[in-house]
Amino acid sequence: MQNKVISVGTAGVNSLKIHNGGPIDRSTIDLIDLILLERIPLAGIARVLSLSESSLQQYVNQLYEQVPQQVDVIPKERGKLTV
Repeated sequence: MQNKVISVGTAGVNSLKIHNGGPIDRSTIDLIDLILLERIPLAGIARVLSLSESSLQQYVNQLYEQVPQQVDVIPKERGKLTV
């Protein structure tokens, strides 16, 4: 099973803010992307990285919009059923 890493342009960087309102640097965005692959709850990520949960949720929503919703199915050759 392969993990897909989604590359995000700078659009997500501008929308993600720290509690004091400053923008997040690229290394923090990369760290968030890695943590999201580990399925850690957003509340925990926001708490550890001192981000607002709402801005982190907006960033995740932007990532989700970039994920293709169509599944590619590779047909297999039909053969005998073995039990």
